[in-house]
This record gives sequence, structure tokens and C-alpha cells, in this order.
Amino acid sequence: MSKTNLNNESDQVIDEEVSGLIAESIKAEPADRERVDRLRSRIMDRIAEPKPGCHPFLTIRAEEGDWIEIMPHVSKKVLHVDRDRNVESYLLRMSPGANIPAHAHHTTELCYVIEGELSFGDIDLSVGDYHLAFKGSQHGDASTRHGALLFLQTGVGGERYETG
Repeated sequence: MSKTNLNNESDQVIDEEVSGLIAESIKAEPADRERVDRLRSRIMDRIAEPKPGCHPFLTIRAEEGDWIEIMPHVSKKVLHVDRDRNVESYLLRMSPGANIPAHAHHTTELCYVIEGELSFGDIDLSVGDYHLAFKGSQHGDASTRHGALLFLQTGVGGERYETG
């Protein structure tokens, strides 16, 4: 029976068969996408928080920040999270043909269409349109035929795109 020496200490040895079984039992699993997104958002929030004595403004250039795919053909770029007011501001990019299922709003959400067009059920929006969904409201699928870029502001964790 062959043995593997650990930490180069002669009194600490482990059987190769046992070490092989241990290695086989440790399987890498894909990270939960929602958990990764929440962690990334918290890290970005910390980075974005003004530090004492720092410049009192936040500027995010168009090429800065990370786009995170939150569902197929829909990406989110967090701009700012105001923990004091519990408000998150972000951009939402929807590719042509993208669809977000009908969902209830757990917080009030404002939406401004920067580019493209968007329909919330029977409500059609285009460039420059503003849409406000009050807390507790529900609307139909959010869909776009040609794609859209939206500015949204809502409560932190307020939009989970839950149906029903």
C-alpha cells in the first residue's frame, strides 16, 4: 500500500486510495447565478460608496461597469445602490425579441426608455417615455421586438420578476 506524505512531515501520511476517494468526493458545482449576481452587486455597492473626504459625486462612464445577464437576452448594469433610501438605479438592456414574464412589483419602480421600444402587456413605450409601476401593481410581459435600453429605479431587491 503506497502512502502520500503530507506537509513533508514523516508522521503525517495518508493512504493514496483514501486521498483519491477524498478528491473524488469534492466535486466543483456551478455557482448559483442569483447568488453570484447578489454578491457582485454588493461588491459594486461597496466600491461605489463615497468614502469620507472623497469627491461627493459618482460618475459612471458608458464603457464602465459590468453588464450581468439576469435572464436570457436581458442584462442589467447597476449604477448605484442607495442603502439609506433602499433604492437601486440601473440600466436594463433587452435584446431584440427579449421577454420578461408578467410580474408583481414588490416596490415602486420607475422606468425611462433611453433606446428602442418596449411593451408592458398592452402598454407600448418608446424613446423618451416614462412608466411608473407602483408597489403592489402587476403588469403583463415586458417585451421588445427590436431591443431596448432602459433606466430603472426601484427598491433594493424589489424586482424578482416573480409571476402571480
